[in-house]
Amino acid sequence: MPPKSQYKNISLEGLELLKGKQIENPLQFYTYVSQPLGNAVKYGNNKPFKIKIEELWQEGKKVYYASFINPDTKPIPDDEIDKISGGWGYRGKNATEAHVVGIGKGFTNIVKILQENGYERDIPNLIEKGREKGVNVRIPLIGVY
Repeated sequence: MPPKSQYKNISLEGLELLKGKQIENPLQFYTYVSQPLGNAVKYGNNKPFKIKIEELWQEGKKVYYASFINPDTKPIPDDEIDKISGGWGYRGKNATEAHVVGIGKGFTNIVKILQENGYERDIPNLIEKGREKGVNVRIPLIGVY
C-alpha cells in the first residue's frame, strides 16, 4: 500500500450519488474498483487526482460510473491504450519507463469482470484516448443498485 502522503491529493465529486446504495458482489467490486484507484495513486507522482462519480440512464435503468482522473500526468498514447484494454496483461511503456512495480494483470481483471457482467461495450473506452495531458480511466460501477 502506498504511503498515506500519496492519498492527500484525492478529490471526490459525485459521491452523494452513491449514498444509500447497495453493492451486489462486494469482493468483485473491490477487485474491480481498486485497480484504477491503485493505478491513479501509483502513476500520480503525488500530483492531485480526482474521482468523479456519474449517474446515467441506460436501457431504462440508472447506472453509475467512476472516473479516475490524473489531470497532470503523462498521457498514455492511443496505441498503448488499445493494447492495455485488450485484456491480455500488456504493461504500457509508461509503466515500465516509470519503473512502477506491478504484474500488469490489473486491466486483465477489469476486462474479465466487464465481460462476465455484460459490459463489453465499455471496454474500448476504459482509458480516454486523445489526451494531450493526463489520464482518465472510466469504469461502470457494476453491481451498485
